[in-house]
Amino acid sequence: MKLITLIIVLLLERFWPVLSRLRADRAAEQFLQRAHQRLAEVVGHTLATILLWLGLPLIVLGVLNVAPHGLMGALVYMAASLVVLLLLLAPRGAHHQVDALQRACAEEDAAGIQTAWATLAGNIELAGAFAASAPTEHEAIENAADAAPKNQLISVQTLAGRIIILGFREWFAVLFWFVLTGPAGALLYRLTDWFAHPPRSDSLTDAGCPRMAQWQAFMDWPAARVYAALLLLAGGFNRGLTAWIEGATDENAHLAKKNTALIQRVGHAALELEREDDCVQTVCLADQSQWIKAASAIVLRALLLGLGLVALLTLSSWIR
Repeated sequence: MKLITLIIVLLLERFWPVLSRLRADRAAEQFLQRAHQRLAEVVGHTLATILLWLGLPLIVLGVLNVAPHGLMGALVYMAASLVVLLLLLAPRGAHHQVDALQRACAEEDAAGIQTAWATLAGNIELAGAFAASAPTEHEAIENAADAAPKNQLISVQTLAGRIIILGFREWFAVLFWFVLTGPAGALLYRLTDWFAHPPRSDSLTDAGCPRMAQWQAFMDWPAARVYAALLLLAGGFNRGLTAWIEGATDENAHLAKKNTALIQRVGHAALELEREDDCVQTVCLADQSQWIKAASAIVLRALLLGLGLVALLTLSSWIR
């Protein structure tokens, strides 16, 4: 059932544009934060967090346990899984942002390039600054440098690494825990993520919970290693494996940073593109689009390889 559910989710994500609009509004996340705030006014912040964090997955688990066996039970399981993955846990469309970036570069749309770049970099304030400083429609773009973000400190290689990380955050980690523990486990992971990193643009939310962030880092540890292994298979295996073995991460760094550093290091090496560490950062992304395309492609290949692995485990009766 898990394999069928994953295939349906991937198809709906690819061909159902409504999902992108729902995630852009962050409706489910905003609803959770408002419910948390109202519950916190009654029972306190800590207890409200615990009740929602553990209570919602337990409700899903209870529904699955009381479902009848046979065909009806299978349908209930699939319905619960689809609701959890599509409405709450499906990605927010990083590949759509990459497509928007490519179109903006091809059209030499300075404002579009800057906004898409900042969105992928995960910097809300930077995006606002770009929008404020972007040329108007009456201002001509004299050359490619004018189409690049002003004072941009993020290289194209770093942005490619960011796309690979988004593939892990938006897709792989959720599906990893879904395969291992079902919809309740996937819901627990995403709730942990939401409580650890509430949206900065939402004034109703409190600061992120450090303990939730630590718990998420522990949950990310096995998923990050499996994701890195799939990146090796999807790209340059030898270079990626060398980066995995020889790459050094600060021993004093916290676990979340180590997980991210591993994925970025292995993914960047597995891309097998010519290194451009001395490239001019003000060159339009249209001139270096191979980094963006390669990062998007390796994420997709890694996900498809993971799906194939789930299919093999399903056929061997290790996963149902």
